[in-house]
Amino acid sequence: MPQVTELVWVPLKSNEDRNAAKRQLASVRDQHLSQPGLVASYKGYVLSGPNAVEFANVWESEEAYNASHESQVGEGFKSLADSSPHQAKHRAVVLDGALETLATARVVQVTTVTPSQSVHKAGFSSQVPRFPKAHTTLQGWTAENNQHPSASSKSSKPASFTVLTAYGDLDDYFQAAAATNSQLGALGDVEAHVTVFEKM
Repeated sequence: MPQVTELVWVPLKSNEDRNAAKRQLASVRDQHLSQPGLVASYKGYVLSGPNAVEFANVWESEEAYNASHESQVGEGFKSLADSSPHQAKHRAVVLDGALETLATARVVQVTTVTPSQSVHKAGFSSQVPRFPKAHTTLQGWTAENNQHPSASSKSSKPASFTVLTAYGDLDDYFQAAAATNSQLGALGDVEAHVTVFEKM
């Protein structure tokens, strides 16, 4: 059974809120890291776009990922997301490699492509452009259950394709973005940001 990588992007109002988020994370860290089925966990600070924090949790299976949302720790993360001035973005992805290979890189670009039309999933990845100067690239489709724990059970999200790309520095990222953004845009709706992760 494949691992599931959970990515949660939480925009904040100010640096003051970032400090509050750090305190909230510290209060649940030990409980979070002891959850059954958690393989690895990372926190990160977003360098592009709104002031935000991002979490990356690797679960041994989709069942472990789903169970985590019913726990007290899951509720703690949910309250942090709900306190945001903007809607948090949450996705669960089955990647084609281990997140550990890039999560400690200096710069990680997180790109999500929602295809503009029905696609053959197996062939879609071959259409994604190569990212010049990237150290490592992981990619994959959203997991079957891709709901934020606060979402209505009746709501649904279209399948999206996530690409995580590691760079040595911001200059490499900017060069790659200039070369690939238009190609990605031809595949569907694109959201992208840059995060520096560290292990929790």
